[in-house]
Amino acid sequence: MPSPQQWPFAEQVAWILTACNPRSIALAPEVNAERHEQMGRQIADLGLIAYPNVGYDPAEPTWSEAGYTIVGGDEATVCDLARGWEQNAVFRWAPEEFELVGVLMERRDVHGWRWAR
Repeated sequence: MPSPQQWPFAEQVAWILTACNPRSIALAPEVNAERHEQMGRQIADLGLIAYPNVGYDPAEPTWSEAGYTIVGGDEATVCDLARGWEQNAVFRWAPEEFELVGVLMERRDVHGWRWAR
């Protein structure tokens, strides 16, 4: 399902991931903050282009996690990074779709996307 909105990157794929709450086990905010900073340093060491983000669930507005959007990069590198931080999944974002890609869990789901405020 193509998005009617403009793709924001020069690369044709971006990846969204977090170091917070490994294996979906809630950690203290200060522990998640430190994990986020450490992941940022690791992403920089890998030479990847990344932007900080905040992920949230529209169905549960009180929940959010800090993460990164990596522009470009390949699935194996991103999934290896997420696996090292014990993440269940990452998101693959492309002009035509938004896809959940399982890392510690076996699952793939493809959806459309749109900008929201």
